Amino acid sequence: MRVAIIGSGVAGLAAAWRLRRLRPEAQVTIYEQAARIGGRLSSGQRQGFIFDHGAQVIKGPSDAVLRLLERELPSAGLRRVELPTWVFDAAGRLAEGDAALNAEPAFAYEQGNAQLAALLAEGADVRYGVRVAALRPMGGGHALLDARGQLLGEAEAVVLTAPAPRAAELLRASQIAPEAQAALGAALAAASYRPCTSLALAYAAELARPFYGLINTDRRHSIAWLALEHAKAPGRCPPGHSLIMAQMSPSFSAQHAAASDADMVPLVAAMVEELLAEGLGEPLWADRRDWPVALPNAPADRAALLRWGEPLGLHFAGDYLHEKGRIHLVIESGWQAAEAIAARG
Repeated sequence: MRVAIIGSGVAGLAAAWRLRRLRPEAQVTIYEQAARIGGRLSSGQRQGFIFDHGAQVIKGPSDAVLRLLERELPSAGLRRVELPTWVFDAAGRLAEGDAALNAEPAFAYEQGNAQLAALLAEGADVRYGVRVAALRPMGGGHALLDARGQLLGEAEAVVLTAPAPRAAELLRASQIAPEAQAALGAALAAASYRPCTSLALAYAAELARPFYGLINTDRRHSIAWLALEHAKAPGRCPPGHSLIMAQMSPSFSAQHAAASDADMVPLVAAMVEELLAEGLGEPLWADRRDWPVALPNAPADRAALLRWGEPLGLHFAGDYLHEKGRIHLVIESGWQAAEAIAARG
């Protein structure tokens, strides 16, 4: 069996990892249009600091995900985040977070959470810089074509893990029965996303708090999430320094998308100081990442995707199947797609 996975985000990598264990004889190929894998598992390093622009921690609320992190994948550099998450409101008032959620195991990698992507991808056949533009029926499966109509590969099963708008664009360009094409397009159109600007701020001061992260629960503050990167795992910044990650609200991110770093950094740094009630001084440096399609607001119609896609050998995985873009849920969606393919025999 030949399987094509379109997209090397967490869902695609998890699907490939699971397939290689369920069906070792399967030929699994991952097509990634970018030059890197991981999607929202995006980490950076700068002047001895290590930070996550994307997923801040990896939760292990289920036995299966916990087993993956601690036993099935190499666990060197994996650290359990010991401090909890607190909450804050529009006025910047802090309070302790939900005890049940804080009791769930949360993990981070010393060298950045993108290490999880690298571990899942180990041994996988990843084709970088390749954009699949359309599918065409071929020999009981699908031919994968680029934008010029050139053949990229063939597969009996295809897993679409790119964001819902990109998956819908690909299906519109494909040769699929019109009724199925319309139904799959409508199912994907149900998904919507919100943008997020992520800003890492490094400081020459040591900041200690009884939490590692703050989340805005009323969604009325300009900061949606704030993390103390140096508190997530050892070695994230040089001694005597602090590293703060501010992920901005959808409205702020949209309104300031065109703002220069020169304008953005002092504005966000002032908000961080106010929220933490701490004079931190001018940041040593700042590192910005804009995510136009960050997290899902509403999920796609998963039942319709299964009903219309699976008979055609089309499978779907990714954060657009859930209202919350949690990494463990995305991993599980990739596994579910892999299990459906393996069950076909």
